[in-house]
Amino acid sequence: MRKIRMITVGAMARQFAAALVFLAAVSCPAGDGCQPVVISPASAKDVAVVANAANPLCDISAVELRKMLAGERRFWRGNVQIKLALRQAGVHEHDLTIAAVVKTSNSDFDELWRARVFRGEASEGPRVITSDAALLQYVTETPGALSFTPGRNLRSGLKVLKVDGKLPGDNGYLLKVTAK
Repeated sequence: MRKIRMITVGAMARQFAAALVFLAAVSCPAGDGCQPVVISPASAKDVAVVANAANPLCDISAVELRKMLAGERRFWRGNVQIKLALRQAGVHEHDLTIAAVVKTSNSDFDELWRARVFRGEASEGPRVITSDAALLQYVTETPGALSFTPGRNLRSGLKVLKVDGKLPGDNGYLLKVTAK
């Protein structure tokens, strides 16, 4: 006779929360001055600002983040080039990030980058990546990488950056997803 293992919704939620705590704790390497990041299941839909784990920053202002997205700031501290990677337009985290941080439309954002490349202010625009897995792999493996992903996608090898001192799930967080 086969035994069927039943998991209650509460047990699944506890397992999910434990997995997020583990992932978030390893997303902020010890010794870099950052505090471990704990993302709750309630904030799993919020869009996290993620960087390569070797990045020296723990916190970034909304103003600096806008400058990075708009191509006005091209280097991290330590003279490491910012490698901006985004999902394609139409994906929720892309659209929310462009609207909330740059405060423009997707078409205006694309035009801004085409103009920067045309004027020689940038060699290329942001890298567009078509899957969550490929985006996370790129950020994990690329020094200087900066991107945006839903909290549910967090894993080791990423550093979650606070924006104006706030993390996904905090009240007033810049990239908070509100229920519809």
